[in-house]
Parts: sequence; structure tokens; C-alpha cells
Amino acid sequence: MNKKTVLLSAILLTAALSACSSRQASPKPSEDPKATVELMTTDSSKEAPSAPGPAEESSSSIPAEVPSDASDRTGRFLKSTSGDGILVIDNYGPVVFTYASGDRSVLDTLDNGDAVSMKAGPIMETWPGQTTVYSCELLRKGRRDAVDPDTLASLMEMGQIAKEPLSPMFYARDTLFIGTGRTASPTCGTEDGSFSSVIDSLKVPSENGQSNFGSKGDGYISMWDGAMAVRDGDHYALFLAKGTLEYEGRFFRQSDLSEDTVAWLESYNNLPEEGRKSISYVPYDLMPEDNTGITAMETDASAP
Repeated sequence: MNKKTVLLSAILLTAALSACSSRQASPKPSEDPKATVELMTTDSSKEAPSAPGPAEESSSSIPAEVPSDASDRTGRFLKSTSGDGILVIDNYGPVVFTYASGDRSVLDTLDNGDAVSMKAGPIMETWPGQTTVYSCELLRKGRRDAVDPDTLASLMEMGQIAKEPLSPMFYARDTLFIGTGRTASPTCGTEDGSFSSVIDSLKVPSENGQSNFGSKGDGYISMWDGAMAVRDGDHYALFLAKGTLEYEGRFFRQSDLSEDTVAWLESYNNLPEEGRKSISYVPYDLMPEDNTGITAMETDASAP
């Protein structure tokens, strides 16, 4: 046998042994299907997705974060046809607001004219203004006629609030007199004047002798510098000028009373007659002048 033949035989033998060795080293496929799944998921770098946790609290119930440029504003609340409401800010005017807090429990209890304190952001210089409110506190219940009538009339004309008749009012002696919803007891029956014209109940009288209620020729009687009585059937209705307040038939200038007394008097006058009888405390400012040295008056009634 020549050398070429021997060399070729050696090469073929080596190749055959090598192929046999490779077949023995290969793993035998498992008949268990789970083994195949395990083989496919053994990569430790890929974790199975975690199960969803409990539902997060709704963002609508989380108090809004108050920005640093927000400030406290006090005034009267009005229900708005756009936005969440209108705040008629003291010594400023009406501002339509968006309520940022998810807790609307206080807002939902408010009525037109309620006195409130709100934490509000910067105000856009429009009319009415616009702002965002972050919290609200009810100071005391009020009435719609606590808002300036010209402001109410303008907001109704713009469609910002629902159209409702304004409080009965008339113009006399270059002064606007607004109905209080309470009765009056004039000491003199002589009329000081009468209505010369009657305008729509959604408008504010602006000329002497003009009213937004009643009939032409209805008379009025002067009771005090800022108080008038108008006959209404078998009794008289009490009308007051801005800045004039009344307590049990006596009249006061608002500027002569403390802020606490003005707030107390508003709450008192908003009570029904039976509720007024249950009041056991009267501020000193409202007491007769001969009660010198007394800081408050206790009545015989029980506290409400």
C-alpha cells in the first residue's frame, strides 16, 4: 500500500470518530413539555410583569396644590352659568372662577349671596375677572341682594348668571333704596313722594321717582335719612339705602358699627321671626345709648 493510500485512510478514520463524538455530546430532547418551557424562560434578566396593585386614589379627591402666588379673597358667592361659580370680591368686583380642588363639599352647599373666603390665584384683568380657586370656606349664609344690584344686572345681561328679578327697589332723593323683605312701622302716614315710572324688574332704577316694582303712583314715606317705607297691601315694607342698617326699628350707619356687629346683624335679619326670638345675645353697638358701660345684652330667650 503506498503512502498516499495510508494517509487518506487515516484522514477518513479521524473524521468518522469526530462525528460520532459530536452526536454523543448533543443533549437528548426531553419528552416532558415543561422542560421546553423552562428552557425558554431561564433568562433571569427578564422578570415577569408584576400583578396590578390596588387602584390609585382618584385625582379628583386629592386637594389641589396651592401655588405660592395664591391669596385669600373674601366676598359673595354667585352661581354661574359658566365656570364653577362667581366670587364678587369685596372692594374689587366679580370674578368667574374654576375650582381646582376635587373636594367640592363646601362649594356644593353655597347659595347666592353667601359670604365666603377663598384661596385664589392671580386674577385675569377682564370683566368679569377670571381666576382659579383652590379652597373655599363659608363665613356665613347670606342673600342675593347683598351683592351690588348694578353688578347683578350686568352679569345677567352678559349671561354670566341666571336671569331672576332683582330685589324691589326705587330711586328717590338721588338715592337708591332697596327692599329688605322686612316690615316697617312709620310714625307718620304722610307720603313724601310717589313713583312716577316703573321699569323692568331685571333693571336698576336710576332716576328720581323710578321703581322696578309696584305701580305708578305708589307712595313712600321717609323714616330716616337712609330708610323708607312703601305701602304693601295692609302693611308697610322697609327699604334701606346702601350703608344704612336696621335693628328692631332703629337705624344705624354701617360705618358706625364694627365688622363683627355688621356680620351678626346680617345673620340675625336672615333668620325667620321665630329664630330671631331665640337669640340671647345682642352686640353692644346695637344697644340703646343709655346702656353705657355694657358690652353686650342678654335677653330672656334661650340660645338657638
